[in-house]
Amino acid sequence: MVQYKTADFPINEAAPFQGRVALYLDDGPERAMAFRPTSASTWANAHDGAETEILQIVSHATLDALATQTRGEPAALLFKAEGLLKRNLKGFYRPFTAGGSSSIQIDPQTTPRSRNDVEEQDLQPVVELSGPLMELGHWTLKFPSNDSSHSGHNIEYRPVGMSSRDDYFVKDSILYFWAVNDLTPTEAVSRGSQSDRGPRCSCSRLYKVVDGKRLEVARFWTKKHRDREGLFLVDDEQVDIVVAGATCVIVATRVDSFRK
Repeated sequence: MVQYKTADFPINEAAPFQGRVALYLDDGPERAMAFRPTSASTWANAHDGAETEILQIVSHATLDALATQTRGEPAALLFKAEGLLKRNLKGFYRPFTAGGSSSIQIDPQTTPRSRNDVEEQDLQPVVELSGPLMELGHWTLKFPSNDSSHSGHNIEYRPVGMSSRDDYFVKDSILYFWAVNDLTPTEAVSRGSQSDRGPRCSCSRLYKVVDGKRLEVARFWTKKHRDREGLFLVDDEQVDIVVAGATCVIVATRVDSFRK
């Protein structure tokens, strides 16, 4: 089996991250995990009008505001667990159009008639996730048909190494890495030096390897390293939203405590 190392691929500093889509991942009741749309106004209010700052530094207050603002909203992506341990999940996708980097308009034809309706009503699963309990860190993403618009093949998701916190997968012959709890030095210094923003958040990043360099295509902010809720930012021009969301769920539900 090919062994990949995140450090073998330097970050492409010339291509900064573009968070075109913003969703809040809610680890809700009935073994469901939902990605719900966020709004630019919530970001701006939490950062004194500096909307772009959230792309760099996120506070506990920001995550609290997003959790409140998105509660009860229909999900753009929904993952339903079939067992108590969340090792088998079905993913449902509600088409949407992203307005800039911070707003989503849900397709009215697929929006539930009321917020009390079952969220996956009239939707078919677009991906199934399975992670054998005896193979921690190993997951398979299965797509219902070979002509799926999200992936034309199943995806194998694997740890980079037993002692590494990072994971990887390959889609359409392109290598991707999830770097877990991956704060940059600038973020660490900024968060630690400004006590008014509260405790430092954790950030995991999804990278796509292009021409031998890592291009950041998604970012997942949580209050703590092992939290299952947080802000999910995606560059949907660089990665499929369903694939990014499904692999983010894997990161959020990680139970292998022996890894960093």
